[in-house]
Formats: sequence, C-alpha cells, structure tokens
Amino acid sequence: MSTYDQTSRRNCFGSGVLFAAFGLMASAACGGTLTYNDPALTASPYVKFTSVSEEWSDVVNGSPDSVLSPPPPAVSLFQNGTGILFDPRNFLKVDTSGTSPFDLRTKATTLRVNAQGQTPGLTPDVLGYALNDIRFTIGGELSVWAPVSNPPLPFNSYAQANVSASFNVVLKQVNWQNVQNETRSGNVPLDLVQNFTNLRDDQPSISVEQFGPGAKQSYTWNGNLALTQGMLKSMFNITDPEQYVTEVGLAISPSISVVGVYGEGYAKVFSLGVSSNSTDIQPVPEPPTVILAGLGAAAAVGHGYRRRKQRQAGSESMMAGDDNGAIALTA
Repeated sequence: MSTYDQTSRRNCFGSGVLFAAFGLMASAACGGTLTYNDPALTASPYVKFTSVSEEWSDVVNGSPDSVLSPPPPAVSLFQNGTGILFDPRNFLKVDTSGTSPFDLRTKATTLRVNAQGQTPGLTPDVLGYALNDIRFTIGGELSVWAPVSNPPLPFNSYAQANVSASFNVVLKQVNWQNVQNETRSGNVPLDLVQNFTNLRDDQPSISVEQFGPGAKQSYTWNGNLALTQGMLKSMFNITDPEQYVTEVGLAISPSISVVGVYGEGYAKVFSLGVSSNSTDIQPVPEPPTVILAGLGAAAAVGHGYRRRKQRQAGSESMMAGDDNGAIALTA
C-alpha cells in the first residue's frame, strides 16, 4: 500500500431537496468534499489519475460522514495502466423492528477522477499513450424483510431496497491537446444475484420489494462497464482515425435507498473501482517520407527490370553471331 493522504472540505448551500415520492422537504443542505492524495495515483508512465475526490450531500445521506472512506482506497499500477479501488465501511440500513409506521434512508456519493494518458518524452517510436479503455466496477448487498401482517395500523408491513449507479465522462484532451469540454452521461448496468444465479442482467437500476408477511430476501448485486477507445471516440463524434482520446474527467455516482413500513430494508456498497488501460500510439510517417520511400522502391524495381532486359538482349546477340559464323564457313 502506498502512502496516503486526504483533505476534506465542507460547504453548505441553500437548496430545496425534495423527496417527491415521500413528501419530504429540506430547507438547507450541507455537503462535503474529500480529496485523495496518493503518489501512486500519478506514478504510472502510462495513465495517471489526478483530482481524485468524493462529493456528497449531508441531507441526502442523513450524515456528515463520507461514504467511501475509511478505509483509504487501494491504488494499483499495472503494465499499461492504473486502478483505484474503494472498500467502504459506511453502509445503509433501515431497521424498524416492527414499531415504526414509516422509515426512509438514503445514501449517495460521487467519485471524481481525471484519467490522463501520458506522453513518453523523447521516445522516438511512441508518440504517447491514449486511453485504451475506462472501466467502472461496483458491488454490494441488499435485503428486504416485511415480517408482519397485523401491525397497529391497518396495512401490512412493507420493505423496499433500491440501487443505481450513473456516470459522466467529460472529454478534456485529444492527442494530448486541450479541447472544449463535452460531457456524456449514462448508467452502469447492474446485475442482481441470488445463490450465484443472475436474476436480472444489465439493468440501469435495481429495486426489490416485499409485502408482509414474508420471509427475508437477501441478494448480492454488481456492475461492470468498460468504455473502449472506440466507444469514447463514438461518444464524442471523433471520426479521424489519427485522433485519439487522451484525457477524460470521470464521475461515478452510486445511490442506494431503503424504505420500511413496519419492515426492514438493507443496502450496501462494498466495492467501487475505476481503472484505465492505455494503448501506445505510433508516429505516422510524413507524406514526403512516404513519397520518397515509394519512389525509391519504384527505382529499384525499374533498375532490376533494365538489367534483366540488357542481359536478355546480350544473350540473343551472341546467339545470332554464332549462327552467322557457321554459315560463312560452310560457304
């Protein structure tokens, strides 16, 4: 594990955070930002991660604590890239113990990372490294339990757990040159798993609910999304085959929520990772070099052709001379 440092900043701002589905309103929101400073993040000669931070809302989370730390993330440098993996301890749980008519808990955060392909300096055979792919990974657990059918109020118990993970990609550099920022958004597809069997494949979000009385339902869930260089170019309408995406700003925002009506819901994110591999970009020969190389090859072919013709002509001439000499002697 490399050395690790983090700095935090808190800010409060006016808002009107509305949970429309449940009619909850907050008049002010406080947010936190945590910046991760680890030398390993920028140590790779292929892909460097910079400006790594976490952002969250205290009102949404119901707590001023960060979600992804502690513990600090694990940073890995591999043959042609860099990875960062969080193993957060903070999680979300609703435990009404059959006594509360309604309970809602949510937790969300945003991890921001800049991924930058490097230029190798004076290395003559490589111009630099483009982002071969960007990969998001996420995993967690959830459960729902609505145990009772005759609560004090005239309705059965109910429990629900929800999970989603959205992402943004901001184009920052093409061929190591700054460009006007453009942003594209999407969702990390999620799989719901029970007893090692996928129940739902590649859903943008997961929602599990149960009405009482019923047994407890427990699941794991995971998501995996890879954005290749070709997909990144297509996202930002880059059609020139000699242009490559070399730096992007990334944001991944997992969100979990649980609801209990005389019931219990539980959800957790136990891993969140971002990694990027690189691909080396070779220099393209300049047009004059290509032309000269072509002319040289043509000249070599032409010279060989002329020499063959000369040898053929000389051979035919000698054969003609021998015939004439024979005729003269006979006469």
